This record gives sequence, C-alpha cells and structure tokens, in this order.
Amino acid sequence: MKSNATVLKIQEATIKLYAENGYEKATMTEIANAVGIKKPSIYAHYENKQEIFLSIIENLSSVYVSKFKQEIEKYNHLTVEEQLYSVLESTRTFFQHEDLGLFLKRMLLFPPKELEGHLLKRYEEFEDQLLLIIRGLFEKGIKNNEILHNDVDELVDAYIHLLDSCFIQLFDPDEGLVKKRLKAAWSFFWRSIATKKER
Repeated sequence: MKSNATVLKIQEATIKLYAENGYEKATMTEIANAVGIKKPSIYAHYENKQEIFLSIIENLSSVYVSKFKQEIEKYNHLTVEEQLYSVLESTRTFFQHEDLGLFLKRMLLFPPKELEGHLLKRYEEFEDQLLLIIRGLFEKGIKNNEILHNDVDELVDAYIHLLDSCFIQLFDPDEGLVKKRLKAAWSFFWRSIATKKER
C-alpha cells in the first residue's frame, strides 16, 4: 500500500474531482494540476487513472473496517446494544465529509463501467470482513442474554440492512433528520430482538 504524502494528495485530489465532475473529467492531467505536480510525476506512483480509483476504494474499505473494529474495541465494556448502535452512528458520521460523501454518491449511482468488476469483488471482500465482526457481536449478545432472538443469520442480515441505510442517507442533506431516523430505526430493531430484561 502506497502511503507517502504525494500519494495522499493524489487520492484527495481525485476524490474531489470525481465528486464534482465525474469519472471521465477526472483526467490524469486534471489530477496533476489539482495536486500541483506535472502529469508524468503521477506515473511514478500509479500506472493509470483506474489504479488511482482502485487504491482509493481499497483505502476507504481498509480505513472503514479498521474504524469499525476500533469502535467495537473502544466500547467493549458496554452492552452489545450500545456497541452495535455506536457502529451505526460512527458509520453515519464517517461519510459526512463533503467530498467523500459526494464521491460515494457518484460511485454508488454511476460506477465507472471499467471498474465495476473490481468494485464488486472488493465490496464482497469488504462485506465478508464486516459480517464476521457483526456475527461475533450478535453471538455475544445471545450468550450474555441481551438478545432473545437466536437466529444469528437473520440478525446479521437485518443489521446489514440498517448499516446500508447509512450510505443511502448520504443523499439527505438534513443531518439532524438523518440522525433522528437512524435512532428511531435502531430503537424499533433492538426492541424486537432484546430479552424482556432489555425491553
């Protein structure tokens, strides 16, 4: 994984250009201009534009999974309910960055055709990592008698749907409303699976 300052600037410039103008207009020339370097200098770090985009997706996936794990470890002393909700809330805030949010909106709605296969494969790998972590939390909740419902697969599927809603809510500019809706959805979800003691 490339990690020097120039690579970071290239990725940040690409995110901004793609968010504002789309994939076709985020050319190597435009990226170089935005970074403040000559176009040939980019090739010392990336072979082409596709590689830049794939590195951004790879980096976002790694950073998010890492943040996901840190969030769970940070609140390991709390209840499973609190841990699961903290992950939803941190996901919502993680993607509130303006350029990153716009980048993801475009990527979700208009994924570049030449990257679709790579993006699908990366998403599947990314989701597999999350599923393992989430499954562990639900198993812990059942073991600790916090959760009455014992179909772990169903719990994980429902939670993933809630997690996906955090991405969909990127399209709503009213952060207060988004937060309120997420809290309401989580409240209904948790009450439906919690033990009587937790209700």
